[in-house]
Amino acid sequence: MEELAIEHWALEWLLSKGLSENTAAWLTITINVAILALVSLLVDFVARRVILHVVTLYVKRSKNTYDDVFLEKRVFQSLAHVIPATLIWYSLPLFFESADTLMILRKMLAIYIIIVLLGVSSRFFKAVEHIGLKSEKLKGKPVSSYVQVFKIIVNIVGVVFIISMLVGKSPITILTAFGAATAIVLLIFKDTILGLVASIQISSNDMVRVGDWVSMEKYGADGDVLE
Repeated sequence: MEELAIEHWALEWLLSKGLSENTAAWLTITINVAILALVSLLVDFVARRVILHVVTLYVKRSKNTYDDVFLEKRVFQSLAHVIPATLIWYSLPLFFESADTLMILRKMLAIYIIIVLLGVSSRFFKAVEHIGLKSEKLKGKPVSSYVQVFKIIVNIVGVVFIISMLVGKSPITILTAFGAATAIVLLIFKDTILGLVASIQISSNDMVRVGDWVSMEKYGADGDVLE
């Protein structure tokens, strides 16, 4: 049984009630974790409120319209979830002395932070896509296709890091293993990949633009290009 780094009132109180040391120790750990979780939830709530308030004030004063989109897509609110995770990361040694327990818990926290950052990146790319579609300079360009490519790359990197933490291998080793399965992935997602590449090629060569009228009797397609 690992020793607690903090011998707070709970352990002594439980022992005074006649509980065994082992039972009292486990209950004390439970109390510590519960307190840490409650504090983290409170910090998460305050962080989101404060960040949203500060960012909203800045956006209202800013003449730039781009930051309004990032606020609307809740990018900053999603980023605020990293703060309580960081608090827990640095607080764990106060509750646990076991190196193995710290390693497991911090590994779980690292995975959680990666998942949060992937969520932030997803909202960020949605905001970028919205800005790109509204931009006159990028009119007719495959903004959505480019954004999808970047989202795929970021998600793949995130998944690789998560798997590397779970299996205890370096990201390079995971990428090497993925390389062996590339042929299977290409076969499964062949139509999706071809559609994505075709969208970029059509727009890059300026073959078809949004608003053009297209008729393809072979496939029963007849109408205006919307996307």
